[in-house]
Amino acid sequence: MTTTNMETMNFKDELFYRLWKEKDKATFEQWIYSSNSVDFENCVGDKSYLEIISENYSGLTIKQLRHLVFDKLNQTLKEEFKKHIRTNQIVLKATCIKTTGLDYDGKSERNWELKVGKEYYILGISVDLKKSANQIGFQIFDPSYSETTPYFIPAELFEINDKIVPPNYSITVADNALQLDPMEFVDKTYAAVEYSFWEDYFDDHEKAVKIFKATIERLDIELDSEEYGE
Repeated sequence: MTTTNMETMNFKDELFYRLWKEKDKATFEQWIYSSNSVDFENCVGDKSYLEIISENYSGLTIKQLRHLVFDKLNQTLKEEFKKHIRTNQIVLKATCIKTTGLDYDGKSERNWELKVGKEYYILGISVDLKKSANQIGFQIFDPSYSETTPYFIPAELFEINDKIVPPNYSITVADNALQLDPMEFVDKTYAAVEYSFWEDYFDDHEKAVKIFKATIERLDIELDSEEYGE
């Protein structure tokens, strides 16, 4: 977000941007104290405004600061903010509808230890065209499920929430399989250290790990409205 873009925002949009994506604590703290007091108070209300500008933020991380400011908002603004995140995220998401489905062998079933009703991030989609039933897997990534490892899990366990493929995704058909991936992960974009992006990633090559983390950040995957639940 450039300075010019920030200047064209209204106060509420800028507040939501800071709460969602600001990574530098000093910048956020300076913004709190230097913002137009009338605009600030009109947006959050006099009680919340006084609490926010009177708070001592020393010793806090940027994440803790964001949460503390969020906690001081009224319920209407909290709900608006969470809706803002859901609307503007650019990653595919799907809701778990059951927890038992086919294992990787395509024959036996297993409990995938998901949570029914929870939304999961989808990094990629794989369709095995060799299977008579065209076995489909969603590559989910969720820090609470696995801190660093995306897993392919049967699509039958989910109801996909998004009907439009986000920008910067690539569709590849090769070796009797169809694959949807973020552009950063595909062979025509990623110059592999050894064989492919995912092999480099699981072999802990620094290049692949950095690209994975940057892609997670681009997709806003860890900046989720669920993080701001009541």
